[in-house]
Amino acid sequence: MIFRTISLVLLIAVFSHNPTAFSAQFNFLPRATATSEYTDNANLTKDDKQDDFIIVLGAGFTASLLGKTSGAELSFDQSYAFYDKNTDNDAWRIPLDFRAWTSPSKKTNLEFTNNFLLTEDPVSREILTAQGGGVEETGDTTVRTGRNQFYRNTARLGVSHQFGEEDQVFAGLLYGFLRNDDDQIQDNDQYRANAGINYWFTHRFGSQFSGAYTRGEFDQQSDFLGQPTPDFDNWLGSLRLLGRVTRHFSLFFQYDQIYRNFTSGDANNYNVYAPSAGFTYNITKDMYSRLGLGYFYQDIKNVTDQDNIFFNAEISKAWDYKRGSIDLTGLAGLTQNNFGAQSNFDFQQFVAIQGSAAYDFTRKLFGDTGAFYRFAFTPQREDRGDEDDLITNQIQFRLGLSYLPLKWMTWRLGYEFNKYSSSDGDFDEYTENRALLTLTLQPDLPWRF
Repeated sequence: MIFRTISLVLLIAVFSHNPTAFSAQFNFLPRATATSEYTDNANLTKDDKQDDFIIVLGAGFTASLLGKTSGAELSFDQSYAFYDKNTDNDAWRIPLDFRAWTSPSKKTNLEFTNNFLLTEDPVSREILTAQGGGVEETGDTTVRTGRNQFYRNTARLGVSHQFGEEDQVFAGLLYGFLRNDDDQIQDNDQYRANAGINYWFTHRFGSQFSGAYTRGEFDQQSDFLGQPTPDFDNWLGSLRLLGRVTRHFSLFFQYDQIYRNFTSGDANNYNVYAPSAGFTYNITKDMYSRLGLGYFYQDIKNVTDQDNIFFNAEISKAWDYKRGSIDLTGLAGLTQNNFGAQSNFDFQQFVAIQGSAAYDFTRKLFGDTGAFYRFAFTPQREDRGDEDDLITNQIQFRLGLSYLPLKWMTWRLGYEFNKYSSSDGDFDEYTENRALLTLTLQPDLPWRF
């Protein structure tokens, strides 16, 4: 509650500081959609697959208020899913995204975002996000099966100040929660505070330091059958030293350390020590790339320790062409995966890559495609009762063809493929194929006031 209160107070204070920022343009873009969907595995099960037809009817809008130094944007969609066979799964779907930003000075920026989702669709999309000069895992990378409804919300407040050509300080707050209608999935609350600084000592030598504190709280239903995830406090520190070889090429040495203290249950506390080294290569402002190799040592209280090599990598690149575009995003490293549908994964090594492309065949016919792949390695833990290390693979692929008979009408024929596999063959594996036909009614330009 304190995180939400602080975020709201700071947001109001900054916007009140610059009241003329919103005496500007208001844009409004309404839309209505109708989708006919077929899935050959509605519940994402390994065996006993059940197919279904789903009709989804919805309406929504995007509204923005834009000033010279501040702005706000709200995207809201509400739809209802009608199932042909499993009518008990009929449910509302509501994604809502809000973003507000302001620049009190030329070198200071403040941004608030809030992302809400209510749905029964178990497949998470847009897992990797490139923002603020880096790549993050913002989607749920864990596996959800069945069609029970759930909702989650994530609110972020961030502030940054540039005090040199490449020097910057930043800080942020985050509050997120997940609530499930499925008694076998744990609810959770996440509180996080982070801060950092990027500072170059000379033109050739620089540093990046960041730290974060996270509080995780978990709740289970009385008939929960799994192993409950204990509450915890988590501290993370990261230091990266950079040596510039050329204008675009730098070498780096990085050291990360994690301390996890469980405040409930009987899980064992642990420390992670993770040095790594490699290079960064950035040609343009819209390209971020880092490639390195590291070694981690996980010191677990009272049980066998873990160690292994890992990749430390990040890439984000966009290519724009006359009739199309390509986006590529990738991330690899160490993560603590606690706030999804499977909250007991905890410490992981992972490699993830996400790409998309669009091409205009004619003025009225265009295509799009996208793919996502994630590999994860979860070390075996004696205190959790694990028998072996766990290796998982997650694949998503989509392909679409759109036709615009009118400026305000779009037909899209799409296909989606979703697959999850693991070294534990009985661990929520699934394969799913979807076919979709979507009609969208939307003005070709937003209404401006």
